[in-house]
Amino acid sequence: MRLRCQWRVGGLIDSVFGLRLVVLVGYGVRVGQASNIRWRRGPLWPVVVGVLLAVLGVVVSGSGGGWLLAGGIVVAGGGVLLTGAQTAVERRSQRAAGLERASRVATPGLDLPLLDTVDRQDLGVQRSDVVLAYRPRDQHQVLHDRLVEGRPVLLVGHSMAGKSRLAYEVAQDLYGGWPVLVPEPGQDLAPLIDDDGFREVVIWLDDLQAYLTAQSPFRLAWLRKLENKNCRVMATIRASEYEKFQPQGDIQPAGWDLIQRCVLVRLDEDPGEQDRLADSIEDARVAAGVRRYGLGEYLGGGYLALDRYQVGQRTHPLGTALLRAAADWRRLGLETISTENLRAVSTAHLSDRDQLAAAETFDQALAWASTNTAGIRLLEPAGSDTWIVFDYLLDHLATEQPTIPEAMWTRALSTITDPGQLT
Repeated sequence: MRLRCQWRVGGLIDSVFGLRLVVLVGYGVRVGQASNIRWRRGPLWPVVVGVLLAVLGVVVSGSGGGWLLAGGIVVAGGGVLLTGAQTAVERRSQRAAGLERASRVATPGLDLPLLDTVDRQDLGVQRSDVVLAYRPRDQHQVLHDRLVEGRPVLLVGHSMAGKSRLAYEVAQDLYGGWPVLVPEPGQDLAPLIDDDGFREVVIWLDDLQAYLTAQSPFRLAWLRKLENKNCRVMATIRASEYEKFQPQGDIQPAGWDLIQRCVLVRLDEDPGEQDRLADSIEDARVAAGVRRYGLGEYLGGGYLALDRYQVGQRTHPLGTALLRAAADWRRLGLETISTENLRAVSTAHLSDRDQLAAAETFDQALAWASTNTAGIRLLEPAGSDTWIVFDYLLDHLATEQPTIPEAMWTRALSTITDPGQLT
């Protein structure tokens, strides 16, 4: 009798301990989950069944009570773990959806890509048909040092100055193995930035004005949090856009406070730098173009110029004929061509079909060819009523149409006093 009572008392103690263990296990797991993500109610039946089995262990005699108690703990604990697994899956799904909405760059594996795996064109670097190894700019070391300091950096320069290429080369050298986030303008980045695991990430803000003028603009508070998380913020902006954000009297445009938080690195026109870069290029034609226009302007603008010319062949046949005429004029050894001569020889570069189909006037064609697009004119003013074709386009046109029409020779001979000028 005494033994039986002792056993029942011991079983009661074990069962009470077991119940407490069940409760503590569930509470501990829930608190751990709640520290990372809002608790979502999971299935309660495993916990209920586990508690009932543990209570039943109190009244069952013999070794069966212990087995029931152990089974209760296992069932209750399994229920809590199941809830935890479901929560983890839900959390990964939410993070993947947030990344997909927020990032312009594909995120394979539901995570941010590393900087050195991203195509530089996705970071705003202009494509170029000229294969040329990167030449360090005068501001290369300055940008390098500012990034190492950990402050957000803003590169300011005119269109086609090479801002994005310089930013890419420096950042890739320093942080090529870091994840990179290229946000979509207007997206709420707070859930990503506030995540405990969001640290040591490169934030790429090419054309910063798009992020500052979006309906939901990039916030100064985010910039401060990113600094605290040892992230690197790289931004670029055109000089003309930068001026729009500068205060006018007592009026401070929205976004100016964020710009002030950044360290400015200016990429200004510098003839000395252009000469240094040109001297390092073996191709004489490319070197001349870099010396005249600048490295970024010539390489990046050349691709855009060629693309615009090719589109214009369908939409502006007379305009593209003017460009071919100006190119042939230079090939004859006469650098600039007057408006009068351009008008006289342009039709020599039109096919019969184009002449019949041409709906644009000479003035319309000239306006299209000489329009400034992204800092580049296909046909550039060269003085009083004279024009010169863009250098980069000249090479392409010489290859496209190697034979100079006879009308060009005739017109050129009639406008010069020394035929030896012609090449």
